[in-house]
Amino acid sequence: MPMLDWKPEANDVIIPCVTISNPLGGSLILNISQINGAIRCRKKHSKSFMLQQQFSSKNLRLQFINFIAGKEVTTVGHDLIIKSCTAKVLPIVIRDSLQNNLLKDRRLVLVDTPGFSDTDVSDADILHDIGSWLETMYDSRDNHGHIGATKLAGIVYLHDISLSRLGSTRKTLDIFQKLCGEDAMKRVVLCTTKWSDIYEEEGERRTEQLKEIYWKKMMESGSTVRKFEDSQESAWDVIAPIIEERIGKMDVLQIQEELVESKKLIPDTEAGRQLQFSLDQVLKILKEASSKDPSRRKELDDRIAATRDQIRAMRSPIIQRILRLLNLFVKKSREKLLSVNVTPLGNKPLGEFFFYVSAES
Repeated sequence: MPMLDWKPEANDVIIPCVTISNPLGGSLILNISQINGAIRCRKKHSKSFMLQQQFSSKNLRLQFINFIAGKEVTTVGHDLIIKSCTAKVLPIVIRDSLQNNLLKDRRLVLVDTPGFSDTDVSDADILHDIGSWLETMYDSRDNHGHIGATKLAGIVYLHDISLSRLGSTRKTLDIFQKLCGEDAMKRVVLCTTKWSDIYEEEGERRTEQLKEIYWKKMMESGSTVRKFEDSQESAWDVIAPIIEERIGKMDVLQIQEELVESKKLIPDTEAGRQLQFSLDQVLKILKEASSKDPSRRKELDDRIAATRDQIRAMRSPIIQRILRLLNLFVKKSREKLLSVNVTPLGNKPLGEFFFYVSAES
């Protein structure tokens, strides 16, 4: 069941499940024709229909997790639409698994990870939530007191193959790649879903398009492609390569190294910079669309205002940057002192110390 107070253990097999939403939802839209199409769709369909489409990617993740568990461990359906505005990273511990022989006494933890553009929460807030959770995991102690021992086993990226328009996929995939970093890509599984909603031949054609265009760079870095066909056996086939004991654990994600080791703020990470670039591009497109179509100006201007709010949210206050740099300086200084043989000389009041560095160092 979902565990809001989950505490990582040394033998946990942690696998985040990630999606990118239906291109009709969210803020990262690629061009004017898609903006106009999204607006026409919102006018044509009811609000409940649009919400259902917008949050179908969350359902995708939870359905996949339920198939892994072999039972309903999370609720999938319209209740999620009501709760989606508070979407957070949610670890779900799978107990009494039918695949205990594969886990070998390890604990499987699947993480429902909110995707960019798939909730009413802004992409800036989603990146902050994901980044903060990953930072906490990397900087935490396990049940043996070891720091940095809590690493991911891998990541499952779920893609709805029935989507005929990929919309914001390229831009949000760029953010995902910057978040992971090239070294971690070999532990990412690109998994196609919703095969029952499409003809097999068309699904295969779209999969090849994904491999040749959108996923090409990730596959060149070692990512693999799997197919989920709405069964427990199929779901386990997707994650089995990740949790096999001989594979070990995932490299530290790029954003974790940036936040913990380099003491960067989330907006200053590569993923943060990529999101800012994407938002700047969206803002330009929205302004152009607003100037060319007065009949839709009010709705477009509302989206321009919302995009500007996200851009402002992605700017780091100067004082926070200074504090981060000071923390980094202190950390590096401490590491340097610990790396040499340091001997204190004399008793000095109020913490005034002189140090003698041995010639052995």
